[in-house]
Amino acid sequence: MSAPLLVTPQTSFTDELWVSIEPIYAAILRHPFIAGLTDGSLPRERFEFYAVQDALYLREFARALAIAGARAPKDDWIVMLTEHAAGALRVERTLHEGFFREFELTAEAAVATPLAPTTLAYTNYLLAVAYGAPFHEALAALLPCYWIYWEVGKELARAGSPNPLYARWIGTYGSPEFGAVVGAVLEATNEVAAQVGDAERAAMRRHFRTTSRYEWMFWDMGYRCERWPFEDALLVVDVQRDFLPGGALAVPHGDAVVPVLNRYLALARQMRFPVFASRDWHPPNHCSFSSRGGPWPPHCVAGTTGAEFAPGLELPPDAVVIDKATTEAQDAYSAFSGTTLTQQFRARGVKRVLVGGLATDYCVLNTVRDALREGFDVVLLTDAIRAVDVKPGDGARAEAEMRNAGAQPAAYADIAA
Repeated sequence: MSAPLLVTPQTSFTDELWVSIEPIYAAILRHPFIAGLTDGSLPRERFEFYAVQDALYLREFARALAIAGARAPKDDWIVMLTEHAAGALRVERTLHEGFFREFELTAEAAVATPLAPTTLAYTNYLLAVAYGAPFHEALAALLPCYWIYWEVGKELARAGSPNPLYARWIGTYGSPEFGAVVGAVLEATNEVAAQVGDAERAAMRRHFRTTSRYEWMFWDMGYRCERWPFEDALLVVDVQRDFLPGGALAVPHGDAVVPVLNRYLALARQMRFPVFASRDWHPPNHCSFSSRGGPWPPHCVAGTTGAEFAPGLELPPDAVVIDKATTEAQDAYSAFSGTTLTQQFRARGVKRVLVGGLATDYCVLNTVRDALREGFDVVLLTDAIRAVDVKPGDGARAEAEMRNAGAQPAAYADIAA
């Protein structure tokens, strides 16, 4: 970390600015995203999320630079900022497209990714200041993106990383070429500050400190894979009495998913995303019953105790219940089959579905297949599923199929992080 600066009559304005954010900068260096880059422990999916959001941010940052450049009072500053705008798009596009190839993500798909809440808030702030505030304020607001990344890059370069992907990113921001770019902006900031009064410098300090906070928030956003509220949904699949030990079609240890799902249900309440719960809701002579030549004993007959949700499952009052296989001739393992689930997800703007329940190798498997087919991202809650395992290993094979199809496996610690 850079040594603390003592403010003296000879201290430059940018030195004063840095002193004002030293606690923020120290918090950035302590952040687990930064620590994970250097020791290689940062989960790759968090880095991928960050890299895409960084590319989206840089497109808007380039716009803000171009706007500020157009309003600059000196020709040299016009040239500097417009060149930096072009450079931000050119250099960062090359860097991130290189990463995207490794992520198996097209540049078009990356551009189509929605801005995360912090990305949108940060870039909107920069654009608003660049458009509406005097040039000296715009320059101060833009400065932390240059300067903090440069300082962080140097710290990371000293520490290194055992992960080649992370090492490549570190090398870009800690390079001498980037340092020269930062130096030019610092020089311009000091020159501008010398030409304005105390009130104007105070405004510059406020913007500098605000966007420095946004820099910390951006790292934190990447670490948390920040998402918009109401884009996620939790889907609890068929956690009913007849599928629990002692039930008509018991899944071994099926009751073990209930306390785990309750943790996810509490998280859904906290994060304000909707909860859906599917259930078999069969007529007495359903085609899947052995009495009708089907493979299963009678189970989950509509209105019976066996069709009730599991005791202790803490579904919220506003959970959307999806009844499936409700007619004699209709069988349905998937919560999407013959239901309005797709339409309900789309009406609520759901993009990603967290799936847990019973049983891994039948209703969970088919539900995940259909969710992916309908274009939803799927997170498979591996600690909240159990398998029938009619044939030994059916559950493990079903999990492998879901992962290979594109479902992201996760446990509670991953989701709650």
